[in-house]
Amino acid sequence: MATCHHHKFSLHNEYCYIKIAIFSEDEVTPVTDVKQLKFAIDNTLKTVFGVVGASSCDFDILAYNKMALNSIEPSIALLRVQRGGLKTLWGAMTMCTSINGKLCKLQVLHMGDSLMEMASGRFL
Repeated sequence: MATCHHHKFSLHNEYCYIKIAIFSEDEVTPVTDVKQLKFAIDNTLKTVFGVVGASSCDFDILAYNKMALNSIEPSIALLRVQRGGLKTLWGAMTMCTSINGKLCKLQVLHMGDSLMEMASGRFL
């Protein structure tokens, strides 16, 4: 007797995408470019989780929008992280309290499995 097997097809994305806001206490952005932000998050990863923990969390900064001068709006960054390092990166961002000697807070605004999920609703 022949049996018919159904295979469920699903796409498993290797990456997660995180949109974060960077707040500072004096409304002056503590980050001037992508390299500074990556360096600050890497340093926080090493401080909180050690070198081994930091090396297990591979992430990239895909976009960075610096806030305008005299603006109360925060700077926004879009990060891509491997799914296995999501919790580690999120924990490090929570523990990041200063960048370049300036007090700041990194807040996760949105997390998604694809870039399409990260698009603004007004463009969909």
